[in-house]
Amino acid sequence: MHRHDFRDTGLDQHGRSLQLGEPRPLGRLRDDERAAYLRVIDAERTGHRRIEQERIPLDRVLEAVDAVRMAAGL
Repeated sequence: MHRHDFRDTGLDQHGRSLQLGEPRPLGRLRDDERAAYLRVIDAERTGHRRIEQERIPLDRVLEAVDAVRMAAGL
């Protein structure tokens, strides 16, 4: 996640600063997604609070997909 901090934001869709709130239920998240979520909502976090996955460069996405495929033997 830290590789893409510069692509994240601290603002909501209306341009207001994001504030900490109560954690939401995490029932359908994978372990890595849960870890990212908990990092973003951590009160001690000094970085941005919203992840913009659309801003992650396509080459990084393809690297991650290839790594998952190789690990799965596909």
